[in-house]
Amino acid sequence: MRTANASRRRTRMVLTAVLAAAMSVVTAAAPAHAGGAGYVSATSVEALHGDLSSVSPAVRTTYPGDPLLAADYLKPMGPLGHYGLIGPWGPLGVAGPIGNDVWSPSTWITGTCWDDWARMLGWYDGPMSEWGPLGPNGPLSQQAYHETLPSLGDFSKQLQAGGVWGVLGPVGPLGALGPLGPLGPVGAHGFRRTSDGVYVDSGGGTRRAADVPYGSSTRRYELFEFYRDGYARDLGYGNDTSFMVERDYLAPGSTAEYRFTSANTQWVTINVVPMWMRYDLATLSGYVATAAGNRLNYPSGAARGSALVDDFDLQLTDDTGRVLATSNSAELADTIQVQVAAGARLKLRVTYYQRGSYFGYHDGYRLFVTGSTPYVTGTDITGAHQRPVGTV
Repeated sequence: MRTANASRRRTRMVLTAVLAAAMSVVTAAAPAHAGGAGYVSATSVEALHGDLSSVSPAVRTTYPGDPLLAADYLKPMGPLGHYGLIGPWGPLGVAGPIGNDVWSPSTWITGTCWDDWARMLGWYDGPMSEWGPLGPNGPLSQQAYHETLPSLGDFSKQLQAGGVWGVLGPVGPLGALGPLGPLGPVGAHGFRRTSDGVYVDSGGGTRRAADVPYGSSTRRYELFEFYRDGYARDLGYGNDTSFMVERDYLAPGSTAEYRFTSANTQWVTINVVPMWMRYDLATLSGYVATAAGNRLNYPSGAARGSALVDDFDLQLTDDTGRVLATSNSAELADTIQVQVAAGARLKLRVTYYQRGSYFGYHDGYRLFVTGSTPYVTGTDITGAHQRPVGTV
């Protein structure tokens, strides 16, 4: 029996290592360096105009045999645009797993007795155990993050924090630290959500963080809350860098403000997703399929800019009002990925810049703030897509 258990554990170790390597294509991070604080935004990436020559390490290919050029993936029909992963029909949108509707898994997964199931998952090497994505064999581990991911290719390297496509990587909203991971509304932490989005344990106590075994020690991670919009704004600087909100309406031309404090020196990724767009999923999928066969150029008739979505812009300042970073792209999904110091008090403004010209639903957005934790801080990536903090 003991031999059989050992064999099963070795098999799990091998499978976990393989999965960690595979997952790191989508959810991995970046090495550190001693350079000054900087940021990457949709605006700074758009300003490259497809020219990756300034980026180091060099970006020549995506994967062997890819018929597309690396620069093609900067186009609005690519993964950084509203047609892509961080657009309204992506996994962060209203049709994804996070929501307050009856079809949303997050509505049910934090229901009655879920904490008991979560503990059982932990006992059997579940997502919150050291065998999960937050443990030493996961995509945020030293090996997966610093070695496996860069070895997969030029594009994969740029999924690290500070990379050209860093918002798509593991320290962004699609990664293990974001709303889709084990710390979020569909996660295996086991805490119930109140109507405000606060996590509470079985005794009714508020929980803001969770400990995960990591080798011979543990790591503490901020839980990723799905807050009611008004509650998040009322928290002020008492909020942390791991939360999302959904706002049904913001008047065109007006601004909503959110404040939060970074407990650690880290990268903070911010992205806004319009709730609605011109096309249904089937129509959008058809345009994406056509674009994939034409170097991700806009297909004939495909809408862009305000003809496709409402335009929400982002501005990040410190608590004195000094502007740190902005994102105001018309065709890429607005994002900011910025290096901040421990104790930084940050103020984020979401401005409804322009109402979409299409017919249909309007005016709502989802906002995501994802901290990289103190385990991912700097980057060895440089290039014109990065700007010094305070330069807009």
